[in-house]
Amino acid sequence: MWPDFKVEPIKFYESGNTVFVHGRMTADGLATESVHMIKIVDGKYASFQPFDDSAAMMKAAKQ
Repeated sequence: MWPDFKVEPIKFYESGNTVFVHGRMTADGLATESVHMIKIVDGKYASFQPFDDSAAMMKAAKQ
């Protein structure tokens, strides 16, 4: 759906069992930044919530 899609972490932030990943996403020559929230429970990946610029990603989507 996104040609040449890449996600590169910029910085990681931790608060208790929650990790926030500030990243840069690129696809088809477009770039945007995002934050992903990851919850860790008992040492395992428990949930994921993206906060992305969906409008920018849809511009790069191949339908």
